[in-house]
Amino acid sequence: MRRPIARASLFALFVAFAATAHVAVSANAADCALLESDSLREATESASVILVANVVAAPNADNVVLRPETYFKGAADGREFVLTRTGGGECPDAKFSPGDRILMLLSNNHNQLAWPDESRAFVLDSGTATNAGLERWSLSEDELSDRIRALTGQASVPAVPGDDGPTVDWVGTVLPLTAALLVVFAIGLAMMRVWHRIDPS
Repeated sequence: MRRPIARASLFALFVAFAATAHVAVSANAADCALLESDSLREATESASVILVANVVAAPNADNVVLRPETYFKGAADGREFVLTRTGGGECPDAKFSPGDRILMLLSNNHNQLAWPDESRAFVLDSGTATNAGLERWSLSEDELSDRIRALTGQASVPAVPGDDGPTVDWVGTVLPLTAALLVVFAIGLAMMRVWHRIDPS
């Protein structure tokens, strides 16, 4: 008689645990504020950094190496950086693969850029921007860029590290030009002396 009671107790405990877990998951999902087309303004204003970046490498599931292409919000820095997953968010985290080109809206968490949830990452491919969230809504890359730029007033292409801009060609440009100016100056001085001899007054 004790075995059926024990089994019933274990079954009831299992059901209660499953129900509690389901409630926790449901509450967590309810707290997840997915980025939708209508909430793009709010998401843009609340983001700390918005950029287009190329995924260079994904050493593991919690780290990804990004090469910035364009900044729509935040200081434009062309150096590659590592984004680290911290977890604990209400929404599912975005997933990255090497070779992806992503427009992402990043928040700041304790002076560190936080890993975005999947709805705050747009996969850019062949001119189309597809939101990585559950709804998988999309629009053209140009339209998404224009909407965000209109809100932030920024679209900065960062300088490539090691690119100091155009350099001065001293041998091919500066020295010949200097020599030519000296020749012109010498000719002008000689003509002044000749003119002074012709007309001393």
